[in-house]
Amino acid sequence: MESTQVDRQWTALVADAALAEAARKVAPHFPEFELVLRPDGEYPPRQVSERCQALVTQSAPVDRTQLESMPGLRVVLKMGCNYCNVDADAVRQRGLVFACAPRKGPNCVAELALTLILSLSKDLLVSHRSVAQGAYRLRGLKPEPSAQWKMAFHWMQNERVHEIRNKVLGIVGMGEIGCELARRANVMGMRVIYTRRTPLSP
Repeated sequence: MESTQVDRQWTALVADAALAEAARKVAPHFPEFELVLRPDGEYPPRQVSERCQALVTQSAPVDRTQLESMPGLRVVLKMGCNYCNVDADAVRQRGLVFACAPRKGPNCVAELALTLILSLSKDLLVSHRSVAQGAYRLRGLKPEPSAQWKMAFHWMQNERVHEIRNKVLGIVGMGEIGCELARRANVMGMRVIYTRRTPLSP
């Protein structure tokens, strides 16, 4: 017997009311998914929990009790890389696929914050202005030919330039933006500390 499109269709519960509008917009592009929007009141909704194979959440909590009420669940998708609202141990113990999808907004803000950190460490505005205005003349410097193997660090004699490696970065409020910034700062060799009302797990 040939299976129908309905038989092949996955049912995905979109747990956050804030994602409802976006879900309605993308639904026509993914006919293989039935996107069920979270209704007011009961969560997860009893009428769809037993047939859901996927659960999509951004900030809605996902705990062991909710997972147990969804016997057909196969995938938990977290919108954003900070999954403190998901009981990750319960998800893994069920053997479910657990994935995070980075969100554009937090990424952009984290990149901007790191851009500003790097700009300050290199005193970028003052350095740029000094070059553009020819301030080397006021410092007794003059342009001279150089070669590839000749290094000229701090040729503008700007003493406020420093590296961010091994510097301590303090993040107040370790939310999604903070986590994205911490990930980038860690790659740059910074030591990250944070404060948060509810500490994250190790």
